[in-house]
Amino acid sequence: MDLQAQYATAVLMTLAGAVMGTVHDIYRTSLKEWRFLKRFSPVFDLGYWLFATVFVFTLLLGANDGDVRLVMFVLLGAGWFIYYKTAHPLVVASTRLVVRFVYLCLRLVYKTVVLLVVTPCLYACRSILLVCQSTDRGLARIEPVIVWPVVKTGHSLQGGATWGARRAKKYLRPIAVHGKEEGRRVANKYHALLARLFSGASSGGDDDET
Repeated sequence: MDLQAQYATAVLMTLAGAVMGTVHDIYRTSLKEWRFLKRFSPVFDLGYWLFATVFVFTLLLGANDGDVRLVMFVLLGAGWFIYYKTAHPLVVASTRLVVRFVYLCLRLVYKTVVLLVVTPCLYACRSILLVCQSTDRGLARIEPVIVWPVVKTGHSLQGGATWGARRAKKYLRPIAVHGKEEGRRVANKYHALLARLFSGASSGGDDDET
């Protein structure tokens, strides 16, 4: 490795340490501000170290064809130390400001959606419910007025039908009894006639045989 490549590698590793420190402060500060993301902290830690590994080795491939030496880690630590002593407070404060601004924007969007969409829908549903309840109460009050004549008419028709059935039974019953007796008399008459004819025929047959 020539001298120019060594200087380039040293500068890149120092900058990489500073970038790693910056990214670490950004995502850790974001986790502190958005507490609901703390449950995913192991996932973010794994993602951070994967990013750091790919980032550093990409720089090494461009600087010295991926030649890893112990001094690289020292330079990374030096870059992180320089960042921590100089830009760390500014990055943390800026990250908090940005996160809180994003939170306020999201809260504003949420309130706007609730005010313009959710609240009118709730009022519409409540209005429909009140109209249905009022209609039901009104129908319950006028129901006796409307139903009473129908029920009265039904009772009258039922009474009329019962009276007609009784009158019909009174007049038709003697006719039915008379018809039944007349039918029985006619049946007995023809039965006696058939019996005499059958007995006469039987006696005639016996005389022929003798």
